[in-house]
Amino acid sequence: MGFVEIDFVLKTRRCILIALVFLSNCAMAVGDRYDSLQAGDQIFRNVTVKSVNATSLVILHSGGLAQVDLDRLSEDLQEKYGYDPEKAEKRRYELKLEAQERSRKPIQTYQKRQDNSSDVSTILSSFGQEPQLRELVDLRPKFNELDLSVRSQGRRPSCAVFAVVSALEYQNAAQAGKAEKLSEEYLIWATMKTLGRYDISDAWSASERSNDGDAGFYLPEVVQALRAYGIPLREKLPYSIVGHLMNDVDPSEELIRSARSRAKISYYKIPGRTKLALIGNLIHPLNAGVPVVIGLAWPHYKTLLRNPTLSQQKPREGYAHAVTIVGYKCPTGKKDDLTFIFRNSWGRKWGAGGYGFIKMEYLEKHLFDAIVLETQKSS
Repeated sequence: MGFVEIDFVLKTRRCILIALVFLSNCAMAVGDRYDSLQAGDQIFRNVTVKSVNATSLVILHSGGLAQVDLDRLSEDLQEKYGYDPEKAEKRRYELKLEAQERSRKPIQTYQKRQDNSSDVSTILSSFGQEPQLRELVDLRPKFNELDLSVRSQGRRPSCAVFAVVSALEYQNAAQAGKAEKLSEEYLIWATMKTLGRYDISDAWSASERSNDGDAGFYLPEVVQALRAYGIPLREKLPYSIVGHLMNDVDPSEELIRSARSRAKISYYKIPGRTKLALIGNLIHPLNAGVPVVIGLAWPHYKTLLRNPTLSQQKPREGYAHAVTIVGYKCPTGKKDDLTFIFRNSWGRKWGAGGYGFIKMEYLEKHLFDAIVLETQKSS
C-alpha cells in the first residue's frame, strides 16, 4: 500500500471517528434539562433538549418548541454540543440550497410582473378539481427570505387582522418585487370604522381573561375594511402590543388617502359544499405558492404549549381563531395524512419559530372558512 493510499485510509478513519464522536455527543445531549437556557438575549425556562445538529438545538421549554442556534449559546455549551463554526456555515449553506430547491415554484410565482395580471385567476379555475398532493409545500423559507418574520398580536383581539396582513404582505411581493411590512394598527382602526364601533372592550376583557388574545373580528369584516380603506406601511402607524385599541384617534386624511391608493385588493372565499371539498380547494392556492387565510374553532391555548399541533384537542365552545396557512406535508400522498403548516400571530417564541401544524382530522372537523387575497397595482 502506497503512502497516498495510507494517508487516504487514515483521513477516512479520522472522519469516521469524528462523526461517531459527534453522534455520541448528540445522543447524550438529547434529554438534557436546564432550569434556564440563555441564547443571545433570549432566556428559555424549563428546557429539555430534544435534538442536536451542526447548527442548532431543538428544545422544549415553558413556551413550547423552539430552535436555538448554537452560535448564540455560551462557549461552554457550544463546546458541549460540538459547535464547529466551519461545519455550521457549511450546513447553513446546504440548508439554504435545499430551501431554495423546495420553494422553487413559489419563487417563480413572485417575480415582479409588468402588468396587472394575477396568479389568483388561474387558481379560481382549478377549484372543484382534485388537487395534486405533493410531499411538501412550504412557504416559510420564502417568508424568511423576504424578511417577513412572525409578529405578535400581544394581548389584543386582532388575530384576523394579523392573518390577513401576513397573507397580504406575501401577496404584495408578487406585484412590488419586494416585501413591504404593513400596518395592523391601521387595519384594526379601519375594521372598527366599517363596523361603526370604536369600543370593543367586551372582547378585550374576554381576551385578557382567557390569555389567548383573540375574540376580535371575523375574516369578512377585516377584508371588507381592507377594500374600503386600504392599508399603509407599518412604519406609518406602528402596532402597539400593549395598551388599548384606538378609541378616539383617527389616522390623518392624508394617510387614509395614501393607504387607499396603494393597491386594489380583492378576496375570494374558497368554495366547498363539504369540509373535505373545501380543504381540497384550499390546496390549489398552496400548490401555486399563495398563502390562505382561514378561520377555525380553537382549543385552549394551554393545549398547544408543548406541542404546536392541532390534532385531537377539543375546541373551546364558541371560540375561534384566524391563522395563515403557508404549506402542507403529505408524505404518503393520501389526504388523511395531510398536515398543514400555519403561521400564527403569537410571536416567534411560540411553536416552531412562530409556526404550528394542523392535522387533516382536526381541520375537517373545525374549519369555518378560508379566503385567498388578490392584489393589483392601481393604474
